[in-house]
Amino acid sequence: TIKDTKQIEDAIDIIFTKSLTMERLINDLIQLSKLETKQFSMQFMRIEANELAIDLMSRHKLDIKTAHLTLRYKIDREALSKKYLIIDLERIDQVFANLISNAIKYTKAKDSIIIKFGIDSTKDNFYVSVTDTGSGISQDDLPHIFDRFYMSSTVSEEKRMSSTGLGLTISKEIIAAHRGTIFAKSRLGKGSTFTF
Repeated sequence: TIKDTKQIEDAIDIIFTKSLTMERLINDLIQLSKLETKQFSMQFMRIEANELAIDLMSRHKLDIKTAHLTLRYKIDREALSKKYLIIDLERIDQVFANLISNAIKYTKAKDSIIIKFGIDSTKDNFYVSVTDTGSGISQDDLPHIFDRFYMSSTVSEEKRMSSTGLGLTISKEIIAAHRGTIFAKSRLGKGSTFTF
């Protein structure tokens, strides 16, 4: 029924964008279902902790710089030295990529993202933390952010439309399969820190 070429192009763009969102949602649901029912095979490998930190940073540095954000990171090389992990590298990268993507999405241009790699206070666990300087998450929302389809009340409509609401849920399942934990700390207006 649309005759104007510009309106046709705009309609096609909207249909295409919505189709991509639907495809992401379906893929995320399939992956989540497989993770929850233990039908998802992990390709575990042994990797040195420093090597993992360097590998994760090299894969995602450009994403942060391309978003016109300042990247600050610290790899505690001494603490990580001679420590080995048994992980599925691609799945851990998926978790890290999700946290980076969220940090980029919620951080204003020219602000910074801080990433830390180290060993926790028990000296037993490797950790990664990603801190953004975004809008933060309310204390009411914080306990629910790893629930499927849950989105903080502070998320704009535009950001809601570009997300499936499953990234953190999938990340939680992947970390659980590694016998680890993932959690967030945040204050409204002060940004958030996600750690696994």
